Amino acid sequence: MAVEEVRKSEVDDVQDEEALVDEPATGSSTENTFASKLADSLSGVLPHSMVARIRENANVVFWLNFYLLCSSTMLIINKGAVQALPHTALLLVLQTATSVGLLLYGRKLGHFDFENFNMEKGRKWIGVTLAWLLPMYTNMKALQHINVESVIVFRTLTTFAVAFGDRILFGKKFSNRAIFAMVVIVVGGVLYALNDVYFDSVGYFWAFCYFFATVVNALYIKYVFESLPHMGNWEKTYYNNLLALPVLLAMFLFGGDVVASVSAFSNISFGGLFVVLLSCVAGTAISLAGTMCRDLVSATSFNIAGNMNKFITVLLSIVVFGKVNTVSALSGLLVALCGGALYAFS
Repeated sequence: MAVEEVRKSEVDDVQDEEALVDEPATGSSTENTFASKLADSLSGVLPHSMVARIRENANVVFWLNFYLLCSSTMLIINKGAVQALPHTALLLVLQTATSVGLLLYGRKLGHFDFENFNMEKGRKWIGVTLAWLLPMYTNMKALQHINVESVIVFRTLTTFAVAFGDRILFGKKFSNRAIFAMVVIVVGGVLYALNDVYFDSVGYFWAFCYFFATVVNALYIKYVFESLPHMGNWEKTYYNNLLALPVLLAMFLFGGDVVASVSAFSNISFGGLFVVLLSCVAGTAISLAGTMCRDLVSATSFNIAGNMNKFITVLLSIVVFGKVNTVSALSGLLVALCGGALYAFS
């Protein structure tokens, strides 16, 4: 996915610009191999022009699909990790610390290349850390009062707000097909939650906060990325996790039961420890994939990819955990996913 459809009759139409793929990129040999195999598998299904764009934008295709894979499967891994270690604050600290450690160890082995921590860059990155943590916090607060379906509606509605900000701040232009695709995504999200939306004044307050935090997250982080063109993605991932670690550690020390958390971790089974470690590695992977995608695509495209992750995650929960949904909810999921596919090829 994440390619631009280019038809011969639309070459001169300035509105038919790319949506999810913002810039061509050659990518590494691994990414090119992935894109080549994907293109071969779709050659009999999609028009030749679409297949050609997949090959041309190998880097974007690789990282967007890797991000979707990591984000969608993170639910299953985290569910097992929370069951093994039912202390979320400690789990977040372990995942973030592991990301920092793996990046530093990879640099020591020569696999990654980024500079040591710089205070000037660190000051610029504080806002990114806050923009990254705020949606997590407001999402958790909202879920204390309203159900998941209601929160997903607010998350889906951010599509329009981020697109508007993208147009104002970065001059992003959208084809009519891309705009229609965004409408389809939002309609699908609303249809999914139509019978499950639960009103609670406090919950809706935090849901609106989550809405604004998500919009700020998409636009502000993209703005910082644009202002630091010489800062590599490995370094960005490193700063993001390193500066988030003290905040998460403070939340763990002052907002939870430290003694019970440490006791649970010290008595964890081998199987439980394996799942927790797996979640730490997966957390590193999704952190890197998210950074790469933010750098490669527009704020709107990344936000829509995040929305698609929510719907794919719901589908996985139905398949893996046997969660039962109504016909209208399943229809909404399919409509939203079709909207995402339409946007990818707009």
